Amino acid sequence: MDRYTYNRATSERLVRQVAASNPGKTGAWCAEKALWDLERDRR
Repeated sequence: MDRYTYNRATSERLVRQVAASNPGKTGAWCAEKALWDLERDRR
């Protein structure tokens, strides 16, 4: 995900926000969702 944000801290923050909004989901799921959201918002 860092290739989209160019910043590790930003990437981690985005994943944490997704995790907070989706309790019970795995870390991998949260990372995929954050990446999907980034790609969607760049269109």
